[in-house]
Amino acid sequence: MTALYFHNLSIKASDDEWGVTVPRNCHSFRLKKPYAVFYASPEIYSLGLTKVRTNFGNYINAYDTERTICDIICSREREDYEYVKYGVRE
Repeated sequence: MTALYFHNLSIKASDDEWGVTVPRNCHSFRLKKPYAVFYASPEIYSLGLTKVRTNFGNYINAYDTERTICDIICSREREDYEYVKYGVRE
């Protein structure tokens, strides 16, 4: 959902937490709230990885729109239905 926001495909940014994807072999014990940590296998972690510009002009790593849409469809039970519907439609 965070990548949808950075690609301007979301209604609004998440107020309570930002989604972060790390390789499955990464130790994410330092990432606490407000981050929701998602794990991807190391083979597909870099698939669709790109740079996007934030509102403050900084560049960050994020997944491209195709990978983002695939990820939210696969995990649509965890996400808000309205956000998923809006992102796919846009």
